[in-house]
Amino acid sequence: MYVRLAFAVAAHLDPEILVVDEVLAVGDAWFQKKCLGKMQDVNKGGRTVLFVSHNMPTVQTMCRRVLVLHKGAICVDSDPMSAISEYLHRGADIRDLKSDLRIHDGRRNCTARSLLSAWLEDGSHQPINTVPMGEQVYFCFEFHCETPVKSPVFGFGIEDSFGKRVFSLNNLMKPNPLCPLRSARQGVARLFIPRNPLLPGSYFLSVSLVEGPGTWVDFVEQAIEFKVVARDVYGFGKIPDPAHGFIYIDGDILVDAI
Repeated sequence: MYVRLAFAVAAHLDPEILVVDEVLAVGDAWFQKKCLGKMQDVNKGGRTVLFVSHNMPTVQTMCRRVLVLHKGAICVDSDPMSAISEYLHRGADIRDLKSDLRIHDGRRNCTARSLLSAWLEDGSHQPINTVPMGEQVYFCFEFHCETPVKSPVFGFGIEDSFGKRVFSLNNLMKPNPLCPLRSARQGVARLFIPRNPLLPGSYFLSVSLVEGPGTWVDFVEQAIEFKVVARDVYGFGKIPDPAHGFIYIDGDILVDAI
């Protein structure tokens, strides 16, 4: 409520410069939508909006110029596309087959540093950082906790090169009857995808460990970057274009016509 009141007062003072610092991180969807609308109105009126946020899709939509700060200093001053790409690439190195999460900058919601490393494997469990379309892939992370985590939930999320979530899955959403766990202290969690549905491009894997239905243990955003490379998944020489979406579907088109 304090944030709502502060934003309402600032927005209605008709300022020449409106400074908005992570206001979209709180409130419901209606409040966030109203904030965005007001910021756009201020911007269209010829005034300046200084928008501070880690929400990359919103930064891309709202801003014409983006500054990236690192340890209090400006390290990037560019257009949104270039600045966002540089910001996201600072948290992961695609040259590495395994990401050391103990020193990763993307750690959030951490009560105990339990996530150690993240990597990808092919169908033969060989480490990779490039995944062909339609191929088997394992998304993996290693964890170690000082005390056992009760009813552990292992989460995996895939984001595109701008940090927009493509899909998520965890063992609470889809339990594995062959792998019931009442508690866990250390080990490796893997998400197996039998046919990689992603279109060509760069992506990030985010990983998390949660106790029970909602107590965060550790979460690392954009833990490791990987690339998806083109492959003739349909077998007719036509490769889906990234402009068509995030994923491809294996379907058939049926037509009844006269």
